[in-house]
Amino acid sequence: DRIQEVEVIKEVIKEVEVIKEVPGPIKYVDREVFVQVPSVGLGMQIEGGLNGEGPFFVEEVVAGYAASRTGNVFSGDEIIRIDGQPIPSCGSIKNMTIGPAGTTATLSLRRNNGLVFDVTMTRVSPTWAPTSHRH
Repeated sequence: DRIQEVEVIKEVIKEVEVIKEVPGPIKYVDREVFVQVPSVGLGMQIEGGLNGEGPFFVEEVVAGYAASRTGNVFSGDEIIRIDGQPIPSCGSIKNMTIGPAGTTATLSLRRNNGLVFDVTMTRVSPTWAPTSHRH
């Protein structure tokens, strides 16, 4: 019933703190809403480097994540740079690749045939991602 809906809305409005009034019968509340975007990786398992130093290679690409979605990152690709920066150690790869969902990262890769290229990907948090698959 429309009348019941209006009455419920009136009751809800009575409960709301009025911060700003505008001329006329309408009152509204201004609120700032902060949404925390989850940090996600690019969806790659990395291997390589003696004593944590390079070279570093993509061991596995995880389905549903950024690397998989580009269709251009494969097992065996060497990671040369991340966002234009050299990779100082294996431990730094995680810090260099994790970021808020929706942001981008660019990897400079070397394929086993010697081809060097850049791949830019957007970090995503897949709603469904099987454990992984190898390319």
